[in-house]
Amino acid sequence: MKEQRNLLESQKAELELANEQMRATKVALREANEFSQQVINSAREGVIVYDLNLRYQVWNPFMEQMSGMSAAEVLGRHPSELFPFVYSTGLTERLEKVLAGDVPATIDFPYSVPGTEKTGWCSDLSVPLRNRNGEIMGVIATIRDTTWRRQIVEELQQALEDASKTSGTVARLLRIVAHEFRTPLGLITGSADILDRYWGRLTSEKMNEQNKHIQSAARQLNNLLNSVISFTQSGLNIPIRPPQMLNIESLCRSIAAEIVTFWRDGHVLNIIISEDCGSALLDEMLFRRILENLLTNAFRYTPPGGDILLHICLENKMLSLEVRDSGIGIPEADQKLIFDAFYRSPNVEGRRGMGLGLSIVQESLEQMGGTIKVKSRAGEGTTIRVELPLCTQS
Repeated sequence: MKEQRNLLESQKAELELANEQMRATKVALREANEFSQQVINSAREGVIVYDLNLRYQVWNPFMEQMSGMSAAEVLGRHPSELFPFVYSTGLTERLEKVLAGDVPATIDFPYSVPGTEKTGWCSDLSVPLRNRNGEIMGVIATIRDTTWRRQIVEELQQALEDASKTSGTVARLLRIVAHEFRTPLGLITGSADILDRYWGRLTSEKMNEQNKHIQSAARQLNNLLNSVISFTQSGLNIPIRPPQMLNIESLCRSIAAEIVTFWRDGHVLNIIISEDCGSALLDEMLFRRILENLLTNAFRYTPPGGDILLHICLENKMLSLEVRDSGIGIPEADQKLIFDAFYRSPNVEGRRGMGLGLSIVQESLEQMGGTIKVKSRAGEGTTIRVELPLCTQS
């Protein structure tokens, strides 16, 4: 009897130990699943998982936002039931190849979601989803919204098409554009290729580094594109829009913040805006062109760490904008040429630019009835003062 009792106690202890190990395993599995779910839900790109019948098993929050369709509407259904574009883009055939073990290259394709009016462009990178034995269990795909990149390309193409209607000046513009756009476009292509090829092996720090490269290049493209568009519109009979009542301080600080965000290289920008500036009737587009280009030039031609001052005040019913920098300055002999399109002073050295900024400023000022004065010496910085007539709010 004693031996049987000892045996039962031993078996009971072993059973309790096995149960404890099972509970610990369940907890570990639950925590692992919760962690994986958190990663998928917080991803800043789309994550989709298909089963062997190509029915959706995972549809993360990024995909919900991008498509306008919730996971509850999508899970368990086949792409062809929800998205007609899967046929025209060849997405279904592509997924079937992945199920067979193939790993196609990343593709970009347009999408349009019926019922949500969500449209745009996205890229798809799909690979087989395998179990621990290497057997294919489905497909996992990462989706990126590339609409912004496509828009930049289309806007650039449109700007170049509009510019090609003229000769002489346009030929020069195209050469400069081709040169200036090569670097940021190459940076976007290179970084995107690295992310596509080595996505599974890159650390989060390396991914962030490549994303920052793409974001920086996109900002460069946007800045260059704005210069091209502004220049191609100069001299055209574009209807003048009625001025709007705008808060001067709010608008100027907003524009300055955008410029600071773009450059991000340690400049010190001081802003002084007189309290009596208040609100005034202004053409926001023309005013923005003026201040953006003046500040951009100040940042571009001032070494990192240099000081830049933006001073705005009212004088005799005129709005005065003064931008003063501690940069390379403008040689006296070149100052009479700086308002000519494409002109760049010899002392700019390797600094990138198109030589359009001040010509755009002058064109905008002519439309607003304003004036501009430049005070500068080589190596001692530049001060540019603009005066605009305005009607303040009574």
